[in-house]
Amino acid sequence: MVGAVITLERGLRIFWTLLLLVGFAHARPPASGPTEIRPILIGQRAPDATVYTPDGKPVQLAALLAEKPTVLVFLRGGWCYYCKAQLGQLREIEGALTQTGYRIIAVSGDKPETLKAAPLFEGSYQVYSDAKGVAAQAYGLTYHALAKHFGLPSNLERWKKMHGPAKPWLPVPAVFLAHRSGLIVYEYVNVDFTVRLSGEVLLTAAQVYAEPK
Repeated sequence: MVGAVITLERGLRIFWTLLLLVGFAHARPPASGPTEIRPILIGQRAPDATVYTPDGKPVQLAALLAEKPTVLVFLRGGWCYYCKAQLGQLREIEGALTQTGYRIIAVSGDKPETLKAAPLFEGSYQVYSDAKGVAAQAYGLTYHALAKHFGLPSNLERWKKMHGPAKPWLPVPAVFLAHRSGLIVYEYVNVDFTVRLSGEVLLTAAQVYAEPK
């Protein structure tokens, strides 16, 4: 009987180790296009990555997720009209989301100084910079972007001013629900950047996938 318990514990350790490794396996160069991305899946562990506060302070994303059940939102940047509209919907349901036990954390492709100079948020939730796409890449969301992927030529020019001569890349906008264990329990990823998860659907998902107390 003791041997069986030890075997079970060892099996569980191996299981969680494999989940963690699968999560990190998605940290790879951007895909060739938005339809080629391979985001992490429901049931996997959220990978870690360094993001930055508007003041430029580095923060580990995994440590943030471990604090509280989280609605993790990946945005293209403050120049994106659809991202701003999505933030407006988040503000409307922020209080209701808090009642489900979740908090909102957003990750944007903007530089820290850009976020500080022109804050994207009016709610109490947090926004972090992922200007090099490290976090979005870890989640399997980045792709090499063409001019059409930016919506407007001016958006591409703003991106070039921010990132320099590097080959343009973008994250596919995405929403993940993660428990404090790092387990992804729900996600919404759409390669059409003009279509975002509605606040109503997100709130319903948060209620269904609330972390057990």
